[in-house]
Amino acid sequence: MQRETDSYEFPNSSGTFSHPGQELNELIGKLIPYGEPVQLAKSQRIYLKQKEENACYLLVDGYYSLRYQNDGTIISNIYPPIIAGLAEIFANHNPGYFRAEVAAQAIRVSEKAFFKCLSEHPEQWLTIAKIQSYTILRLLLRDRQINTKNAYLTICHLLNDLNNQPAMIREHTIAAHYILDRTHLARSTIMSILAKLQRGNHIVIKKGGYLVEINHLPEQLFNN
Repeated sequence: MQRETDSYEFPNSSGTFSHPGQELNELIGKLIPYGEPVQLAKSQRIYLKQKEENACYLLVDGYYSLRYQNDGTIISNIYPPIIAGLAEIFANHNPGYFRAEVAAQAIRVSEKAFFKCLSEHPEQWLTIAKIQSYTILRLLLRDRQINTKNAYLTICHLLNDLNNQPAMIREHTIAAHYILDRTHLARSTIMSILAKLQRGNHIVIKKGGYLVEINHLPEQLFNN
């Protein structure tokens, strides 16, 4: 399962950056022999530390969410190939956690095994640097899109994000819930803006609240 797009750009910027799928597959391939398979149930939280040792998880199927520890707010949906805990394996603090959104199989790699792999394949440090560079850029882009004082622009960014999710996710996700899970906006504000966008024929939402199509999201939303 994959997002509809894997290429991103910052507003008012001519440059783009892309999901490092090739690098992730390369690093995952090196790490697999050092890990052990684990079964993940739907809604299971992935613990990145067990018995005082950090670990990372090679996610090769299913799909996941990355959430804040304190309130469960969703930071991003995560699709394979990805390594959950790649940043955290170098730190002692985990501000977020991963959750399996469907039953899936992953491969757990302990901190000790992780660094053993790198000692035997030192060329993978460059691969890790490229992956972490992408992660930082994605989080910076999300911060710019979501942490704005303009509720309308925040909702537009999240509607576009929902529209870029795989069809199976998009068709079973209520648009208002998608926004509520990722922001602290009031439900009444979200519903009001979605209703205005529908009346203006800017978006199409079918019965049940599911996003069908985005026609055009204006820069400003006027009362209608």
